[in-house]
Amino acid sequence: MNMKKKIFLFALFLWALLIGTGYLVGNYFVNYALMRGSDGSPPPACAKIADPNLKAPHLPKALGVREDWNILSSDGLNLRAVCLHPKLEHPHRWAVLVHGYGRNKDFTWDYAEEYLKEGYVTLSPDLRGAGDSEGTYLTMGDKESDDLKLWIEEILRHDPDAKIVLHGVSMGAATVMTASAKDLPSNVTAIIEDCGYTSAYDMLRRSLTSCSICPKLPSCPVWISSAGRKRESLFPIRPPLTVWRNPASPFSSFTETRTNWSPLK
Repeated sequence: MNMKKKIFLFALFLWALLIGTGYLVGNYFVNYALMRGSDGSPPPACAKIADPNLKAPHLPKALGVREDWNILSSDGLNLRAVCLHPKLEHPHRWAVLVHGYGRNKDFTWDYAEEYLKEGYVTLSPDLRGAGDSEGTYLTMGDKESDDLKLWIEEILRHDPDAKIVLHGVSMGAATVMTASAKDLPSNVTAIIEDCGYTSAYDMLRRSLTSCSICPKLPSCPVWISSAGRKRESLFPIRPPLTVWRNPASPFSSFTETRTNWSPLK
């Protein structure tokens, strides 16, 4: 075997080793950031970046009637939500409240309170892979936005004349913005996007870097193939933007440290 062939085979071996190692490491990061625990707990990365002292608020005082809803997603997951009716209800006013990364519907009760005071019926879903809903992986707003359309259809089955506000926070904000590009019915009259992100890829990279899991995340490019193996179309997720290049709110204590602020300077 001549020297050129040996060099070629050695380089090929190193390339295969690099790709294989990157795939395994990338697969680990996907699980770390997006896979819920076997006990239904949030992904491990959430515990690293979330405030451990932050507790879910209590059910709203303006609550009249509570209903448990459920639907079946397009890929066969049983999804659950809680519908809250106010004590004094204005006809056809609805608000869908979408929680953020690593949270569940209970973390929407504080702003549900304000909607209920104004006579809105609120619907707070547990996104796939969160709370009481089925699902193993979060998809950072991609498949969640498809699920959101199904919840809107469910509302319209109950109230065909509903006027619906979509209100999402963090990953929920990305969910409502991504849904806005999916031909929503005219019953959706407003969308509130609070502390979303321009790229799920960049958001997760910054989150994991802030956890000191891997300072520069050299394996990030293989996340796509790792996620694809799990049949989840995770990247690139870029919610449509209409006003801000970076729709991050300075009032958010949860996402501001992981947001790229340079476009706002």
